[in-house]
Order: sequence, then C-alpha cells, then structure tokens
Amino acid sequence: MLARVDLACLRLPDPLVGAAALGGGLGLVGAALAADAPGRLLAALVGAAVLFAGYVLLALLPGARLGFGDVKLAAALGLPLGWLG
Repeated sequence: MLARVDLACLRLPDPLVGAAALGGGLGLVGAALAADAPGRLLAALVGAAVLFAGYVLLALLPGARLGFGDVKLAAALGLPLGWLG
C-alpha cells in the first residue's frame, strides 16, 4: 500500500507508516515474549535508531530527493532489521 501511494503522490502518509511501525513493533514484542528473549527488543530499537539517524543525514544533504516520510519508513524497517541482527 505504501509503495502504491508513494508512486502516485510522491508522499508517504504518516498514518500508514505509523501503522507499519506499530504492527512491526507489536509483532516483535510478541516474538520476544514467546522466545523469552527481551534483549532482542533492544537490538530492534537500536536498528531503528541507526537507520533513522542515517536517513536523516541523507535527507539533509543539499539536493537530496529524500523526504521525511522516507526517514520515518526507514526507522520502521529498522525494527525488524535490528531484530535480525
């Protein structure tokens, strides 16, 4: 859905990005509880923070065609990537 909206409008709506992040985060909390590995949630948060910071730097470059919707989406995608290590 996000790809379709982005291609049509060149925008990523905050509610859709937020829903993706919330769904992914809740799924990871459930997986951490099921696996009895709450420490992996910290790795997921670190992954989200690293991607967020990196994409903020990219978005602030002169002439960058990267918007802050992309930055927020990178943080949402960083959750499962951080979980995976």
